[in-house]
Amino acid sequence: MAASMKRKAFDTSENEAIPIVSFSHGALNVSKEGNGDNLPTFKLLKHSKSDIVKRKQWRILTARGQKIDYVGSNYGELALKASSTSKYMVGVLDKRTGKMQAYDAQLFRLHPWIQRDETQKQKKDDTLTFLEKTHRLTENFGSKRGKRSLNSLIRNKVSQEFIEKAVSEAVENAAVDLPETSDYVQLESEHFQLLPPCNKDASAPADIYKLEDILPLELMDHLDQKGDSLLNASVEEIEKWQKEESCPFYVLDHLPLSDYAFSEDKDLSVKRKAAILAYITVLMQLFITKKRNLESLTMLNEIPLSIKDYIVSKFLQESSTPSGSIKRSLTKLSKDKVMIHILLLALHVDSFRTKLDCLQRDTGIPPKRMLQYVRSFGGKPRLLKKHEMESTDIVGTKKYLMELKGPVDLSPKKVLRQRRSQTR
Repeated sequence: MAASMKRKAFDTSENEAIPIVSFSHGALNVSKEGNGDNLPTFKLLKHSKSDIVKRKQWRILTARGQKIDYVGSNYGELALKASSTSKYMVGVLDKRTGKMQAYDAQLFRLHPWIQRDETQKQKKDDTLTFLEKTHRLTENFGSKRGKRSLNSLIRNKVSQEFIEKAVSEAVENAAVDLPETSDYVQLESEHFQLLPPCNKDASAPADIYKLEDILPLELMDHLDQKGDSLLNASVEEIEKWQKEESCPFYVLDHLPLSDYAFSEDKDLSVKRKAAILAYITVLMQLFITKKRNLESLTMLNEIPLSIKDYIVSKFLQESSTPSGSIKRSLTKLSKDKVMIHILLLALHVDSFRTKLDCLQRDTGIPPKRMLQYVRSFGGKPRLLKKHEMESTDIVGTKKYLMELKGPVDLSPKKVLRQRRSQTR
């Protein structure tokens, strides 16, 4: 400890109580005469100015040692409880006269004082929210029921960062699912285009949307096996497919394909028509499925790998997962693109004049929505006239026919409209 103890006459005129000091974890090594080595230096502090009477009695006693400092007070947490309930006196004996004089005294218990950065501690505490502080109190001092509730809350808690990533993925993955009240759907975006390449000024219908831009010719050859099953289908097989509803009504309406063997369509052979109908069958299954993830689209496992890769890259949209990987899924925007390609392929099969009743029956699309699809790529829908309807058609029902003639108009008023919200 620091310097030696200095004796100083106590001024009794100020009515100041004599401090009696004890240490929390030891005692000073002092002789009866008051001498010792490395004794601390004591200092008594009081308020210099205070309007509150109680605070005028507050005292702080410090002891500065060689290695460590001590502090004590007669108020607050460091004050001795006995000081407030008892009165202490110090007697000073005069050896010459044999008389003793009594003085008021107050007790101080000194504790080691370690300097620390209060601002840093306060800053650390401020990082905790009120809820986190409450949870800490419950964890340390709460009842069993409170602790069980806290543990249940922690187990069911989901990371805020994960929620944000999941929401971001959902918005990106199903962007077209949300704006049900919007008037239009974009036919083009930076990464996804609904329409195939279009020559708006072409006069011949086959040149407006070329078949090789919808289904490449090299891939059409990979559909020969599927197409041959339609081309060589017997009457019994066709009736079986019709009974089991395992084949689209639009495709069944074109069977048997032997009836088209002597057709005047020079642009498309019967074998090519069979391959296109097989491709339309796959697209129909893709359109009506309620599954979204690529892994769950089992109908793609039944077709050649080259056709599957083409469909995945052409129709499924990419999105990023919270882990950073890329996945493909079938969104509503993807289904819009599938439906447009089905209609364009049907126009090529039917020499650009296609009845819509079978397509509506296969897809479950209402007539108004189907007409919007037709207008989206520049097609012209119209009601069938009486002499164009078949004998099996119910009298009074409305049936539509779509045609494609050049040049086409793709102005915004023709763009595919979305269904308006029913809650409007």
